[in-house]
Amino acid sequence: MIGEFAIILAITYISSIISRYTPIPIPGPVIGILLLFILLNFKILKVENIKNATNLMLTNLAFLFLPPGVGLLKSINILANNWHKLFFVVVLTTIITLVVTGWSVQFIIKRKEEAKKDESTC
Repeated sequence: MIGEFAIILAITYISSIISRYTPIPIPGPVIGILLLFILLNFKILKVENIKNATNLMLTNLAFLFLPPGVGLLKSINILANNWHKLFFVVVLTTIITLVVTGWSVQFIIKRKEEAKKDESTC
């Protein structure tokens, strides 16, 4: 399992270097997720190589949110003064996410149905 965590740590480190030393205005963790997706998608990295470590992290995910939550307490005055703006942004982005997810799922279902029709006609 140490090797699995080493792989994840290496991806995290590489993504932070990419974020720091390139003019791309994307945070390191986002680059890391994209890098992991690319590695998994092109089968450069297999799911089995990181499965145990990722399952362990997922089962303890709540603990990973504690430091950012405590960090928010330092900014409670800013949040209290701007709660209406924050509320608006959270509601708006939730609605946008739901709509885009719905459209994406409908698009994928439609493509699968078309692929099945094409297979049955051949």
